[in-house]
Amino acid sequence: MRAQEQTRVLRKGLLLALLILTSIALAALALSRSELGADVVADLLGRTRLGPILAALLVMTSAMFLLGARWRSLIPGGEHLPILGLSTLTTTGLLLNVALPGPAGELAVAVLVERRYGVPATAALAGALSGRFVGLASAGLLAAMARLSGELPVPEQYSGLVELASIVIFAASGFLAFVAAKPRILSTLATHTIGRLRGPGRLGQWMSSAHDAAQAMARDLSAVAALPWTRWMQACGWSLAGHLCVIAGIGLGAWGMGVSFSVWGLVFTYSAATAGIVALFLIPGGQLGWDAMFAAFLHVTAGVPQPDSVAVAVLVRVQQTVLLLIGAASFAAGGVGDSGTQVPPPRSESPVSGDSTP
Repeated sequence: MRAQEQTRVLRKGLLLALLILTSIALAALALSRSELGADVVADLLGRTRLGPILAALLVMTSAMFLLGARWRSLIPGGEHLPILGLSTLTTTGLLLNVALPGPAGELAVAVLVERRYGVPATAALAGALSGRFVGLASAGLLAAMARLSGELPVPEQYSGLVELASIVIFAASGFLAFVAAKPRILSTLATHTIGRLRGPGRLGQWMSSAHDAAQAMARDLSAVAALPWTRWMQACGWSLAGHLCVIAGIGLGAWGMGVSFSVWGLVFTYSAATAGIVALFLIPGGQLGWDAMFAAFLHVTAGVPQPDSVAVAVLVRVQQTVLLLIGAASFAAGGVGDSGTQVPPPRSESPVSGDSTP
């Protein structure tokens, strides 16, 4: 990414973050002045304490270090990378994912890891994607624990919806865990789907490029799958710690707003929304869909009144937007520069399992 492109993306990311915060502020002001919401907003403000809200933001921000540690655990040859540097790039990736379409954040940040630390971008990208798989699988584990706790205050009319969501989350999490451990399946799926559509036409050429990219990614993921099991256990531990840190930040913020909630319900809500973001990732305006999903599950599974669940969802959006601003700050402060502490070249870690080649 060139300097001019960096500046353009930074400005776009900052503009989007500021627009989000401005829209939230204007919506809250309009609601407070309407007959419908004046009492609700006044009651909410009367219950809110600034101290826990700021503490919640600090807890949410600290989760970035845990995500950086998870990423480092899954980069072949990246065990000497600094967690602080990777955490900075993680927040930069959040900014780029909002400012650019699709998974551009992961792609761009992988290149930045190569520029700063000399680790191949393909290795960094494979580690980032594997980290995503681990993160979603661990979110599914938390959802299972919440569902099996028997402590979800789900109204009778919503029990079927929660059961369906649980099945989808568990199935998706299990599949992603299998893909992370057995990346050969990605190669097989690509061969039997888009691989069959390759041909001389424009569509066929696009399918051919997509097929080649999937095969290359399967090879890179195989190198990650061949890492020692201790590295995978570290990644799982960091992932669970990161999820719990975010859940704690959300819960602390909700408590600071005077909102009562079921702890297991909050765990399930966060896990369901985290799984749902996969489907909304490539959809324009998907963040609003995530907010709506989060508010709905918080109301249904955590026993939070609907106005309060919307307020908590807004608070979480503000917290995430602040993280974008932190990403913009790291972006501007040199988090994407070509210079940096070079780490030793990664050791050759030849895959030893049967999945070494797709």
